[in-house]
Amino acid sequence: MFKILILFAVLFIPLAIGSYWFVTFMSKKEGEEEKSYVRAIVACGLSLIITVVIMLFIFAFFGSVTIAKSLLGFQIDANTLFYIILIVVAYAFILDDIISVIVKYLFRTSLFTLAAMAIIRFILFYMIGIFFDLSQQTNSILAIVLLILFLAMDIYEVRDKKKKEEQR
Repeated sequence: MFKILILFAVLFIPLAIGSYWFVTFMSKKEGEEEKSYVRAIVACGLSLIITVVIMLFIFAFFGSVTIAKSLLGFQIDANTLFYIILIVVAYAFILDDIISVIVKYLFRTSLFTLAAMAIIRFILFYMIGIFFDLSQQTNSILAIVLLILFLAMDIYEVRDKKKKEEQR
């Protein structure tokens, strides 16, 4: 429980500061001068929503990996699993979009983009496992499970994009 509170604080505090700065900047840009407590409430509300969404993503991911751990018999302690999940979530929110844009620019075709992203993600997830000194079998299974999860999200995104194009 203490780790969850620390994670919440680590996410919430920088988001609240950034949101407060953003709200202050936007109110000055629009010429409206709001009181500081109103900006603080709005900033806390925004950062709370973002923090809750990120935490739900972490919990869902942690739950799916924990289920995979129990079904496949992984020999990973909870701390290592927690750090792996944090790194993968950070990758999903930060690096994945950057790498995806670069790959889309290079290949332009959705099939090649999906294949290239699958290879890159497998290598990155496998390297994360190597960093945490996981066994080869555990590392391979974890990388494949994470790869399938990310590929499913990409395929859903491509299908959704095609449906929207057909509706136009």
